[in-house]
Amino acid sequence: MRWMIGALLLAGAAVVGALVLLVDDDPARDANRRTARETERDRPTRLRDRDTATTSTGFTARVVVEMPDGSPATDADLLLRGRVRRSAVTGADGSGNIEGLPAGDYALMVRGAKGAAAATFEVVDQDVDLGTLRLRDALLVRGHVYDAGGRPLNGASVEASDESAPPETKLARTMAERNRPQPATVWATTKADGAYELWLPGPGEYTLRASAAGHMSKSEPNRPLRESLDGMDFHLLPGLLIAGRVYDELSRPVEGALVATGGRGGGDDRTDEEGRFAVTSRW
Repeated sequence: MRWMIGALLLAGAAVVGALVLLVDDDPARDANRRTARETERDRPTRLRDRDTATTSTGFTARVVVEMPDGSPATDADLLLRGRVRRSAVTGADGSGNIEGLPAGDYALMVRGAKGAAAATFEVVDQDVDLGTLRLRDALLVRGHVYDAGGRPLNGASVEASDESAPPETKLARTMAERNRPQPATVWATTKADGAYELWLPGPGEYTLRASAAGHMSKSEPNRPLRESLDGMDFHLLPGLLIAGRVYDELSRPVEGALVATGGRGGGDDRTDEEGRFAVTSRW
């Protein structure tokens, strides 16, 4: 058996970390832990965002969201993931702030009453003004994620990257990289019955990917989508679950570190506030 783990620590410049790996012989237990953590972080809750704004340090990303007709998109959900996960809600003028962001790469998903939008950006050493994002008529992709035996997987992650997104949804990462935008990405987490629902920001050519703790990920690359799709199911084969924590040189947990396994079907995960991760490798 060959497997490789690549750990990329993105907690700051010149951080030397210690990576502790624990092979878990009970994937269900670890999946339940990750499910609870990811479900909470994906939920756009106003109260939690107020707490984040007053207790977190870091930079702020500002954005204005418009309806398809150009009017302000009030009460649109802003869901962010990257080094950390955050959520917020736009105000009456369509503007929203996401605070407490350390430097790193981020994906923003916007869901409004009449559409969706997505973008990527990078936080370097100052606040980021993302300008205006206009909602596009959303395409809904629904389906289920199952294991190899046809049993539903709770807490599995499903994401879609729009490789053909228009330039305005691919925000510049740095001044030197304005001509190299990244694909916009949206994501969802499965429920107890394995069901998921993705809000895609309009027609495009999407790469769909499903992953779950203890299972190999599966992708559907470059799939043209012009209308909503129902019944997009995934069946994931079992894999070797590896769980552990990432620490810095002072034995402090590192949040937002990227841990990835190599090879086709491998998984990746970012550490939580306690430095925990769980990734999957081939047997």
